[in-house]
Amino acid sequence: MAGIDARLEGADHTLSLVPVPTPEDYPRTIRAHRRTDGMATTVPGASPGLTYVFTYLMGREATPDQIAQWCRTVLRDQDRPLADALALLDRIITITPQIVSASAWRREGVLLLGDCAHGMHNIGGQGVNTSIQDALLVAEALCRHAEDGGSGPIDDFIALRRPFIDEFQTARQRVLADE
Repeated sequence: MAGIDARLEGADHTLSLVPVPTPEDYPRTIRAHRRTDGMATTVPGASPGLTYVFTYLMGREATPDQIAQWCRTVLRDQDRPLADALALLDRIITITPQIVSASAWRREGVLLLGDCAHGMHNIGGQGVNTSIQDALLVAEALCRHAEDGGSGPIDDFIALRRPFIDEFQTARQRVLADE
């Protein structure tokens, strides 16, 4: 990342990504299924043909067959066609969630924003939100201070944003430790 050191913190659990052949006429929508024993989020692939089911099972590691069965059970009520398509399951990808904390957000004319500066744990669902917020705040600061030149607007952005992001990441780590 532009020669800027970063710290990666991995979670003590894994998520599963289950690629599923998209059923015919299946809507290209994102659906979240939350239960006390875990969550499943269905996301259409970038191109038609695959839908991905992200799963997190609370408090246990599971075999691929257990993950597939759990997904079928969770999806059966609201996403019956996708639950049936899980019978064609041939692979499950495991992901260890990580949080990225860059030691600095700026160096030699390069400014890190979003996941490059502060990648969020994907269970929090805030990576895109904080990235868009970063971009909007930097653009606003640069437009407002275009005549000033120098690094003032960027320094102001970092001074405003860094404590918020650090606190958010710390709070998210506490929540994950309790789950």
